[in-house]
Amino acid sequence: YPYRDDALKLWDATHCWMTAYVDSHYPSDSSITGDAVLQAFAATLASAGRLNNFGECEGEVCVPGKVTTRKYLAEVLTMVAFTAGCQHAAVNFTQKDLMSFAPTVPLAIYADPKDPAVTALQLVPPLDQALLQQRVLTVLGSVHHTLYGEYNLHKLKLKDELKDHLEVFQLRLKEIEKEIHLRNSTCEEGFKYEALLPSLIPQSINV
Repeated sequence: YPYRDDALKLWDATHCWMTAYVDSHYPSDSSITGDAVLQAFAATLASAGRLNNFGECEGEVCVPGKVTTRKYLAEVLTMVAFTAGCQHAAVNFTQKDLMSFAPTVPLAIYADPKDPAVTALQLVPPLDQALLQQRVLTVLGSVHHTLYGEYNLHKLKLKDELKDHLEVFQLRLKEIEKEIHLRNSTCEEGFKYEALLPSLIPQSINV
């Protein structure tokens, strides 16, 4: 299960980085609850964002839009970074190989499949539609901007202690890259899974 294996490694690496980032900015859980801007943002996610399950539980009581611990905030940030970066890469960039050939994955059926007179060729998209599908999905699956784990440090202005944590995160991404290549070297051609190579993952959604 290469997606599972690669994704778990990336999740763990991202979670370590996000935990260090949160702990650097919030010295205690009380500083989390005392951050009015953070709490307002969390409340907005639960209300206007309609994320009904977003919010921390205290015992058996779950409060929508409430963040009370550094641990929970680190998990939230990990989810955001992983989803926008790794998960998006796994879904978006595979479109080019999987879906650009219209007969393999037609986006619609162009004739009545119940009609015995209809041929298989009539079911698939006509040439102009097939070419459009090929062009659109090739572009969607080819455009890469930025790189996961790489930041503009001039703008980000990290604390010195965080720079060390960032370096650890970036080194771990390089290790994961090597581990994926090593696994793929034992796979037959056509069965290599490269969607979650860190070098192919953008910082965020870029299309």
